[in-house]
Amino acid sequence: MGKIPKIKDVKSLLMTVMDPELGIDVVSLGFIKKIEVLKSKIKISMVLTFAGCPFVSMMISDIQKVLEKEYLEYIVEVKILKQKWTPPKSLKF
Repeated sequence: MGKIPKIKDVKSLLMTVMDPELGIDVVSLGFIKKIEVLKSKIKISMVLTFAGCPFVSMMISDIQKVLEKEYLEYIVEVKILKQKWTPPKSLKF
């Protein structure tokens, strides 16, 4: 049996996934709203900069690749929430 994911470790791995347009990681952008670790699944709930973002499938794929590489026995499920994204106050564009 492989290692059991911890939320903080999953979050650290997600910080390696970049928004291809902004060049900033999905955690710092505030895209990641919820991380759940279940028996055999890691569930990520996230928002996008806008509905119809052309990079959504690329970011989902990148998230799945980075997590499934580290946690081989887990399925990674990414859910896109309909809520509006607002940049964190700490971000300066």
